[in-house]
Amino acid sequence: MAYVFIVIFLVLAAWFTFLPRRIFRARSADLEPFFIFHPWLYLFLIPAISMRLWSEERRSGSIELLMTQPITLWQAVVGKFLAAWACAALALALDFPRSGSR
Repeated sequence: MAYVFIVIFLVLAAWFTFLPRRIFRARSADLEPFFIFHPWLYLFLIPAISMRLWSEERRSGSIELLMTQPITLWQAVVGKFLAAWACAALALALDFPRSGSR
C-alpha cells in the first residue's frame, strides 16, 4: 500500500510542478512551484503512511503475532518508526532529478 501512496505523491508533485499554463505563461523552467507545493504534499503523505502502520496490524490480525515475538513494545515502535521514515525517504529520493549522461 505504501507504493500506492508514493505513486500518488509523485504524480501530484509532478502535476503541481509542471502545470501547463504556468510553464507557458512564465516562459522559463522554474522549480519554484515544486518547492511551494512539496511541503503541503508531505502533510498528506506522512500521516497516510504512519497511521496505517498499527491499524493494518490490527485489521489483518497480525498484531497478536507481533506482540508474541521476543521484542519489547519499545522495539516494535522504533521499528515501525524506522519503516515509516524509510518509506518517506524513498518518496523523497524518487523526487530527485535524474542526472543522466549528457
